Amino acid sequence: MKISAMIQKSCIKPLTHAAILLTHDGGSRKQPRGILGNQYKLRDIVRALSDTEAIAFIRKEIQERDQFNREVVRQSGGELPEWTNND
Repeated sequence: MKISAMIQKSCIKPLTHAAILLTHDGGSRKQPRGILGNQYKLRDIVRALSDTEAIAFIRKEIQERDQFNREVVRQSGGELPEWTNND
């Protein structure tokens, strides 16, 4: 694989998936044509999440951030940032 293709795959592609849309539109059987009911059609443009999914996503991201902080401190010494383990 060429360097430019590797850069595009590793750097540019993740940027296309950075948008998150928080919505309550179309998540039920009554609204199958709403945004949440058509998430699969939007997946290349935006990540549509319900409020419950967004909370779970944020909690997971915070856990990963905190684990990263602990690993950096373990490897390099120092202290954890005061905001670690706080959400």
